[in-house]
Amino acid sequence: MTHSPLARLFFAAVTLLLAGIGTSIAAPNISPLGKAPDWASLEQYHDTMTRAEFESLLQKVYCARGVDVSLIQIEADTVRFAIDRDEQTWFTLRFATDETAR
Repeated sequence: MTHSPLARLFFAAVTLLLAGIGTSIAAPNISPLGKAPDWASLEQYHDTMTRAEFESLLQKVYCARGVDVSLIQIEADTVRFAIDRDEQTWFTLRFATDETAR
């Protein structure tokens, strides 16, 4: 089954976000099998979806019960994912300006 770029972005972002949550609130070195999330792998998804598309997938598919703003913050032209809540570091992803700009 082939997944759209939007679905791949969400899967990658949610996976990294959940992995990051574990590292920021769990004890350090809790598992030698885990590895730090590679946030740079999301760079390829800049300008691949509009804000409306992102919000629709977030609200209807991935986080139907809502999302904690300390983890994901949606701005006018970007979305920010918390890398480390304690240090307030974020990965910022740019939205496409419209569907033709992708």
